[in-house]
Amino acid sequence: AISKCITMEKNDYYQDMFTEIDVEEDGEVYVKDVVSHLANISPHFTDNVKVKRVLEKYEADTMRTIVFEEFSEMMEDLEEADWNKRRRRSSEKKLDTQGAFGVIDINKSGSISKKEIKMAAKMLYRKYGIDDALAWLKKYDIDSDGKLSLMEFEAGIRQTMAKKMTPA
Repeated sequence: AISKCITMEKNDYYQDMFTEIDVEEDGEVYVKDVVSHLANISPHFTDNVKVKRVLEKYEADTMRTIVFEEFSEMMEDLEEADWNKRRRRSSEKKLDTQGAFGVIDINKSGSISKKEIKMAAKMLYRKYGIDDALAWLKKYDIDSDGKLSLMEFEAGIRQTMAKKMTPA
């Protein structure tokens, strides 16, 4: 049993993240894949000494798989170690995806609808180079509900920007 009390919202967030990492859909993820996923979210998270200690506990065998319960415990330990504390450097241009999401989510429903994304098409093009906002929404709408959650939006922006950084 999980000894720490995890809110339903945090549990849902962890479940979504776990599902994203669990590409084989077998209810298990490799520790190395979790670390890789977190590095995509917060590239410098392993610079934190407390985070390194937490990871040492789980990374003794990087080919080890963990189930959702262990993943949740690992994430709680990483949260306590401030794994996602963003280091702002003037040389790094950080994407303010949460801010952009908040601007686009006009009705504050917690998701971006087709209507909202159409209205934000120019901003998405200027800020991220997304030239077909509706096609982009459809591509990153992982749960196919016709809307983008914050997590889907952030993943889409990350992948879009990574493609722009990678030479063809």
